[in-house]
Amino acid sequence: MDQDKYAVFNNFVEEGHKLWFWDVNFNALFHCPENGGTATKIFGAKHTKGALYSKIFKHGDKIIAIPQLANEILTYNMLSGQVKFIPIPIKSWGNLYAEEQGRFWDGVLYQDYLFLIGYWSSKVLKFDIPHEQVAEAKDLYEGVEIPLEARFAIFKNALLVDAKIIIPDYTVNQVFILNPDNMQCERYEVDKNGDGFSDIAYDGENIWLSPRGPGAFTAWNMALGKVSFYSGYPEGYQMKGQDAISCIEYFNNKIYVMPYWANKAL
Repeated sequence: MDQDKYAVFNNFVEEGHKLWFWDVNFNALFHCPENGGTATKIFGAKHTKGALYSKIFKHGDKIIAIPQLANEILTYNMLSGQVKFIPIPIKSWGNLYAEEQGRFWDGVLYQDYLFLIGYWSSKVLKFDIPHEQVAEAKDLYEGVEIPLEARFAIFKNALLVDAKIIIPDYTVNQVFILNPDNMQCERYEVDKNGDGFSDIAYDGENIWLSPRGPGAFTAWNMALGKVSFYSGYPEGYQMKGQDAISCIEYFNNKIYVMPYWANKAL
């Protein structure tokens, strides 16, 4: 359609031998054969600046899109092709970062709910998938003495561990532990060098937190309350300032580290 645009997407889901993804360049939902081929546009939205949605999640026959710059949650029924927009019940975000950079980025599926994790906001939404409505909202900074206009926190990724949603702070050495049943939240501070965490992974025993910039990886055993640090980088590994690591992933008893402003994958 446009020779000057490339497909750019943050994640994908699999259904019916197809890979489904929201493309942030075209602001559209696509699918393509799982073994390769041409991507087909399913639904598009008119938007000229920035990504309307970040990631998508699958629950039954539905795809749910996380609103980044959009003001609605998008659902798409893969059987009927029906598209719905559910308004976000938040009128003011408190800072321009959420308005210009994005409201939400990641999500966590738990039972029949999708929890939308704040990006440049400190909000978490509990989205009831069968009834297609926001059931509850939580401000992670509730009770924290930070002026509303200064709440420019970034929460990029989150994980479900032992029926708790673990949300690392991107800019501060703290982790939020959210109970998805009652939306009660605890805050756990990590005493380490550097500021914040770039990503999170779980190996079945330890929660791994990658540093945002040069510094040690954190292995946190939540059940035992034990924290260990690992900084034995291989020779020749270089990080360039902040945002050195893009993401980490646990697979086959190893933690894989993907670089952003670093020169090697680990």
